[in-house]
Amino acid sequence: FSLPSTGLFAFRPGVALAGGTLRAAGSATVARATITRPWLSLGPLARLELRPSRFFAVSVDAEAVFALSHPTFYFRPDLEVFSVPVVGFSSRAAIRAILP
Repeated sequence: FSLPSTGLFAFRPGVALAGGTLRAAGSATVARATITRPWLSLGPLARLELRPSRFFAVSVDAEAVFALSHPTFYFRPDLEVFSVPVVGFSSRAAIRAILP
């Protein structure tokens, strides 16, 4: 989906889904440990695209990230080291070659 559907510039709305794992490791501690937790997020994505030819594009993306999982890492049961925020923001730029 693109607004407009043809032309040099385009706006492409979308949805981004991300998943994977977060890993925390304590190495110079009394109780050395490595913990891995699942990560899942979902959010709206907006892409602005410049397409000077059929085979070349430059784009900039902006995305709101809403965490669906909230892993938290502790040194002790009462000392939180890191917790995934509920909402975040991501952006990126790309230069793409478009194959026919």
